[in-house]
Amino acid sequence: MFSTLTNEPLTNYFPTDIIRYITPFTYKELSKDLLRDIQSFQITKEKIIGFYYEKYSYLFEYEKNADLNWVTSDILLFAKKQRLTTYKSMNRLYIKSFLINPKKYKRITVNMLFNKLWSKLTPDERNNFIFKIQNTKLLF
Repeated sequence: MFSTLTNEPLTNYFPTDIIRYITPFTYKELSKDLLRDIQSFQITKEKIIGFYYEKYSYLFEYEKNADLNWVTSDILLFAKKQRLTTYKSMNRLYIKSFLINPKKYKRITVNMLFNKLWSKLTPDERNNFIFKIQNTKLLF
């Protein structure tokens, strides 16, 4: 195995016992559901970020990351309205990160929070969210 940045063997970067432990996982076949979820995450993420960027780009002058702030709050609202089982953990993460103690969680960016919340949705929930957002004038 080689580093993609320097084309040097990974053994130059990691101890051999870690390499021996990790290597079998790189050859293990992943489930189709997991592969579908990973693919859905990336495709739908690009789609929804693009949609919100276009919709809220005029606010960038006044609010940094306006698009990500809005999509994050809309995901939480969607999860609550749809009564998704992941809503409680999503809401706790949001509250901990930004409302209760923002200094403690200052390393968590809105982009990181978006990725965490988006990853908690299933592929069908992501598609449903995108459909609802694109086909309604008022959000939820």
